[in-house]
Amino acid sequence: MRDWLKNILMQLYEPNPEHAGYLNEKQRNKVKKIYLDEKRLLAGDHSIDLLLRDFKKNYHMYVYPVHWQFSELDQHPMDRVLTHSELAPLRASLVPMEHCITRFFDECDPNKDKHITLKEWGHCFGIKEEDIDENLLF
Repeated sequence: MRDWLKNILMQLYEPNPEHAGYLNEKQRNKVKKIYLDEKRLLAGDHSIDLLLRDFKKNYHMYVYPVHWQFSELDQHPMDRVLTHSELAPLRASLVPMEHCITRFFDECDPNKDKHITLKEWGHCFGIKEEDIDENLLF
C-alpha cells in the first residue's frame, strides 16, 4: 500500500489536464523532490522481499505520501483522527484486495477505539515515530 500511495502522488504530480489543481502549491513542492528522486520499480508484480528492500532503500520517498493520504481522508471532521466512515473512500478503491484490507485497517487501530490517529496510521505503514509529523498534514 505504501508504494500505491506514492504512485498516486506521482500521477497527480505529473502534467495531466485531468489532475490540474488537485495538489496545492505546498503539496506540489513536497512531492517535487520525491518525483525528481523517483527510483520507482517498473510496473508489475514484485516479490514481498523486493518491495521491502525498495521501501528500506527509498524510505524517505514514502514518508510524505503516507501523511498526504491521512490528510486527504481526514475530512469530516478535520480532527487529526480517521473514523471508519472517513476510511470508506479508500476501502472502496481497494475492493479487489478486500481479503487483506480489512485486517490491515483493523491492525492500524491497535487500541480498538474505532479511531486511527496519525501516529497509528504512520506505524501501520512502517513510518518511524520520529518521522510522523503533523506539520506534513496540509
